[in-house]
Amino acid sequence: MNTKHDGRRFVALVIAFLLVGCNAPVEAPTKSVESTEVAPVVVEEVVVEKLVEEEEDYMLMEDEMLLEQEREQEREQAMEEDPMLMEDEMLLEQEREQEREQAMEEDPMLMEEELFEQEQEMMEDLEPEQEVNEFELDEVGLNVVSEEGEVVTPEGVKVRVNVKPFSEGAPKQSESLSEEDVPEAAKILEISSVGGYVPTEFTVSRGEAVTLTIKSTDDKTHIFRFESKDLEAIAVGIGPNEMRAISFNAPETAGEYVFFSDVPGQKNLTGKMIVK
Repeated sequence: MNTKHDGRRFVALVIAFLLVGCNAPVEAPTKSVESTEVAPVVVEEVVVEKLVEEEEDYMLMEDEMLLEQEREQEREQAMEEDPMLMEDEMLLEQEREQEREQAMEEDPMLMEEELFEQEQEMMEDLEPEQEVNEFELDEVGLNVVSEEGEVVTPEGVKVRVNVKPFSEGAPKQSESLSEEDVPEAAKILEISSVGGYVPTEFTVSRGEAVTLTIKSTDDKTHIFRFESKDLEAIAVGIGPNEMRAISFNAPETAGEYVFFSDVPGQKNLTGKMIVK
């Protein structure tokens, strides 16, 4: 018998009884009158039942947490007693990673699905901030450019390009585009696993609002990224023969910024953005 849980249930019942008992009428009415009030006994039963249900849910959750803690402690103790277990676990993790990379190479859609799932998880974790200004994404899901020439979030704040992709404040990649959807001022980069990026370089001005359209010309998945941490947030994932875009402001520092395809076996496919 779990005396800890039984004790909590008893306390919950006593509290419910006291709460209801204190509010119960001293005398019953002498005459029968029509009333919409719920009888005290019924109220007591409902309150008690509710508290008991909540207590049972809490106890179940607590039991699961304690069980998980015990499993983790047993696992740590076992690895301390037998160091080989730690090495075996690391080798197993490496094998899983290799199998994952191989599976994504064989089925390019897995990379796109994983990228989409990461984006969804990050979006779910974001907490809404107080709205500063309304700048809705355009018809294809791109961040818009303000009158001051800044690429902004739907709240009117300039997008951040030095954060993790898909995180709060990062620029959004567009929906899958057709040829008619491509913005007129967009710079188009085609990519294939054989020919790499075409063209291999393009030039922009410091601080310029840039829209890049990345187009896959083969049956592979590609992920456009920059090597520089200053542009870490800029990421575009495309499936076979798909096209998507992203908008951002070019860095204020002139120089050459290398981009690549962040997919296993494709990181040698590179190019550069020249900022003047």
